[in-house]
Amino acid sequence: MTITKKQTIMALSAVLALSAAGIGSAYAATETAEKTNPINRLATAIASKFNLDAQEVQSVFDEQKTRMAAQRVKNFEDRLNNAVAAGKLTQAQADGIRAKQSDMEKLRTEMRGKTKEEIRTAVKAQMADLKQWAEDNNIPKGYMMIGGRGMGGRPGPGMKGFGDPDCPCKNTGAAEVPD
Repeated sequence: MTITKKQTIMALSAVLALSAAGIGSAYAATETAEKTNPINRLATAIASKFNLDAQEVQSVFDEQKTRMAAQRVKNFEDRLNNAVAAGKLTQAQADGIRAKQSDMEKLRTEMRGKTKEEIRTAVKAQMADLKQWAEDNNIPKGYMMIGGRGMGGRPGPGMKGFGDPDCPCKNTGAAEVPD
């Protein structure tokens, strides 16, 4: 597995952008959900339009969100397991990626209620650590996108494995980054 410096920098830059966006969304989540969450507003609008109980409609939305989150976790695990089976990652690398994803989720949770500057500082430190860790552990470029999803589970800007056919995060629905 030969990884160029350019590929590593591109992958890690993407992780930084995704993490910043995800942690920023954690900050935004501290606002009242009804006022800031477009999905909650959509559930309320549907309930109103069709004369339905708003709590029941919100419950359907929440259940679907939970199912989708579980599917993302399963897809992430499947991608890592397949990469190990195909010899593209070692088991230790896959376990390390899982641990790093967990670290990023913890950071996202810790950032709730923090100022934008505090979030920026924490993300910068986490990304420096992540970059060094990826280099130290020879993690291939496409696998450092933490399952191909942003911190909030949404595809990040320009994410589609950087054109790498072996990337585990293909078909995320996002645009491909040009070379």
